[in-house]
Amino acid sequence: TIKLNCTKTVLQAGEKCVLKATVTGSNKNVVWSSQDPSIASVDKNGVVTGKKKGTTYICAKIGSKTIKCKVTVQKTSDALYAIYFKFPTTNFNSTGETINEEGVRIQTNNNGIIEKCAAYIYRSGNYWHVVEAFKPYKNTVTSAELYAYVAYNGKTVRDASSYSRLNHFSMKADSDGIWSLWGTYTSIYYNVTDKSGKIVSDLAAKKSSYNMKIFDNLNDMKAYLKK
Repeated sequence: TIKLNCTKTVLQAGEKCVLKATVTGSNKNVVWSSQDPSIASVDKNGVVTGKKKGTTYICAKIGSKTIKCKVTVQKTSDALYAIYFKFPTTNFNSTGETINEEGVRIQTNNNGIIEKCAAYIYRSGNYWHVVEAFKPYKNTVTSAELYAYVAYNGKTVRDASSYSRLNHFSMKADSDGIWSLWGTYTSIYYNVTDKSGKIVSDLAAKKSSYNMKIFDNLNDMKAYLKK
C-alpha cells in the first residue's frame, strides 16, 4: 500500500511543498510525476513547485499502485512566505508612494526549500509582534533573511533587498534545525500611522503563502515545526 501525507493542497506560483509517501509491503522506490508540469512540477523526492494558475494532480506510483494529490496553484502578486498587515491607504514616508500593506518575508538561498513555515502573531499595546520561523527540507537551506517590505494591493512597492531604509534581519537555525530571527524566535514589531500621523492599531494580519500556518501561542508553533 501507499499513502500520502496530503491528498490536496494549494500553492502560490513559485511556492513549494513536500509530499511524502508511506509505503508498506514493498521495497521499490516511489516514482513521482505531474499530470501537467506547466502548472505544478515535482522532482524525484516529492518536492512540488507551483508554476502557474491552474489545477493538476501529482502522482506517486509504486509498482501497479498509484495515489494522487490534487494541487491548485494560485497566481498572486504577494511576496512568498510573508506575513503582512493591511491598513487604510496612506503614503510611504520615505518616498511618498501609495501603500496599504506592510510586511516581512522570508528569503532563503536559491535552492533552499521550506518544508513547513509558521508565524506567531500577538498584539501588545499599539504594536503587532510577528515571529516567523520555518523547518527546511533536509539540508537545502544554508542561509535565510527576513526582509521588510511595503506594498499596494499586494504589489511590492519597496523591499529591503533593494531599499536600504527598510530593515532586514538574519535568520539562524537552532539546535532543532528550526530557522527563526537570530535562531531565538525573536519578534519583529509594527505600528502604522495614517496620513495625519495617527497610529492605526486595528490592523488585519494576513499570510501570503499557503504553506504557512499562523499561531497565537509560541509553544504550539514550535511543536508544529518540530514534528
